[in-house]
Order: sequence, then structure tokens, then C-alpha cells
Amino acid sequence: MKKIVLTSILIFMMLSITKLHAQFEQKLTIGASAGFLYLPSDVGDSYMGISVDGGILYNFSRRSSLVTNLRFFVLGGEYNALVGLGYKLNVLPLKKLNPYLFMEGSINYYVNFEEQYQGYALGAYPGIGFDYRLNDNLGLFAQGGMNYIVDIPNELILNIRYYQLGVRINFLKTKDL
Repeated sequence: MKKIVLTSILIFMMLSITKLHAQFEQKLTIGASAGFLYLPSDVGDSYMGISVDGGILYNFSRRSSLVTNLRFFVLGGEYNALVGLGYKLNVLPLKKLNPYLFMEGSINYYVNFEEQYQGYALGAYPGIGFDYRLNDNLGLFAQGGMNYIVDIPNELILNIRYYQLGVRINFLKTKDL
């Protein structure tokens, strides 16, 4: 009987410790990044551009996040503002170096002051990236992918290579009971 009680207490303690370790999660993360873009062209000029963006990630779990972004970039004389919503899937969520996959859909507004035109476009941005965690609250990231932009009024489809480097700051640690 003592053996059963002792074994039950040990199992309960092991399960409690495991649960206590897993119950604190980072729920919100803010990020800021800078990047560069490349628009290759088979017909005319190729363009290089720069970007800055900021966003918020809502972490469903350590493995998956909902991502929102506000991005500004300049490419070939055009000034662009983009609002995006996406999904991030962490491959190795508990490691210091974490590869991940992401997909973002966006609405783009662009303006060219020299040629005096403006418009709206839809975008899809799939890619791959890496998070490097300095500690539980601060990390660096690098990501890249192909940003497919469909400019419906002008019947254009652009395939822009996009690369970013940035910082992520975790805050709002919540407790799951």
C-alpha cells in the first residue's frame, strides 16, 4: 500500500511539474524589421527597393501564430503601403534557433509621384524564416520569400523577391490553467 501511495505521489508531482512548465506562454509579440526587395524583369529594368515594417503576432501556441503587418516600401519609384494578415508555423518552437514557415495575404496601396498614378493591389507572400532567441522576451529574425502582387486595374502580376531582418519582442505572458 505504501508503495502505491508513494508511486502515485511521484507520478502526480511529475505531471504537476510538467504542467507548471508548460502553462506560461507568450501570447503577444511585437516585431519591427527592415528589408530589401528585388523585382526581376525578363523584358525591361529590374528594380531594387527597401522596406520597413512593424507587426503584432498573436501566439495561439508555441507552434503557431496569427501575424498582422503594416509595411512601407519603395520600389522602382513607387511608394507602397501594405496591410497584411498571415499565419506563422514554427518548426522547432522550443529551440534557440527556430526555423518557420509563413504565409501572408495583403492589400497594397501604391503611388508614383513622378508619373502621377496610384492604385490598389492584392498580394500573397509565402516564405521561410529563422528566429534566434536571445532570451524568452527578445529575439532576432531573418525571413524571405516571393511576394506575388496582383494589380487588378492595370492587369499586372508582379513577383517580388523579399528579404527581411528584424527584432521581435515578446510581451503579455499569460497563464493557462
